[in-house]
Amino acid sequence: MKTLIPILILIIPCSVFAQSSLITDLQKNLDDSNYTEVINALGSGEDIDDVYLLNILGQAYYNVKNYDAAIDAFEKVIDLKDEPTHEDYYWLGSSNLEMLQTDIEFFKKAVYSNSAKGNLIKALELKPSYVEPRVKLTNYYINAPVFAGGSITQAKKHANILIEYDKNIGMQLLASIHLNQGDLDLAESLYLELEKDQSTNNEKIYYLLAEVNFRKKDYDKVFEYCKKSIEKYPNYLMGYYQFSKTASITNQNVEDGISYLKKYLEKDSGNINAPGNHWVYYRLGQLEKLNSNTKAAEIAFKNSLKIKPDFKEANDALSLLN
Repeated sequence: MKTLIPILILIIPCSVFAQSSLITDLQKNLDDSNYTEVINALGSGEDIDDVYLLNILGQAYYNVKNYDAAIDAFEKVIDLKDEPTHEDYYWLGSSNLEMLQTDIEFFKKAVYSNSAKGNLIKALELKPSYVEPRVKLTNYYINAPVFAGGSITQAKKHANILIEYDKNIGMQLLASIHLNQGDLDLAESLYLELEKDQSTNNEKIYYLLAEVNFRKKDYDKVFEYCKKSIEKYPNYLMGYYQFSKTASITNQNVEDGISYLKKYLEKDSGNINAPGNHWVYYRLGQLEKLNSNTKAAEIAFKNSLKIKPDFKEANDALSLLN
């Protein structure tokens, strides 16, 4: 007699497949920077209790600079989880940190400040090698006033820890601390050490060396480092800008400065990079004026004001030109 072996059939509700498909679609939209589509699909997140959906929603709000809504989403993620991850705390900390840069009432700054610092610290407790929160925490300690927890000692401590995990970023942060404190020789020595380390392949390094020497008023070195930046990293535009800024201040290498700014504008026609094309046109106007080309200077200053109508420097320069 044959024994009948029961076959267990697992029936998965259609809703599970639908939820999985929704998460996949929304994650793709997030990866493709279609943040508005994510927000339109999920709304405020008030009625959502799925941590994956809330995480995607929080990141979408973060990327459109709606930090209040991002904080709500990430706080809910942490409340719903028995064991929140380092990434959960990182996103909540980052959202609070960005809120500090917005136009909020002074008395609210302490709340966001404490939450930013506290959550970034929690992220690092769970994963000490996590680079992003350590960078943000270090910058917090550098920029925050002492009464809000700012501490150069803590900033240096975290920059030195970061060197263990990412030498390039850690040394840049440590050098920037010395730079801001006026320890220019110490900052330069760290940048020179990074320059020698070919493994970092840091496109900013020659610009950073130029910036140190600009503060030292060693303008020959500034021009030298900017040229190295332009030659080795032609798509990193700060070398072009720093060369031309220095040319406009020193009245040296004026024609080269004009040429570099025109190349800058060709490479960044969409006005994506810092310091912004309003500054680039302003520097171009200064150099054209130094080059006795008043008409070209006027056009450049006016182009600067088209981008940023309230740009005081360009307005003043245009008034003096006329």
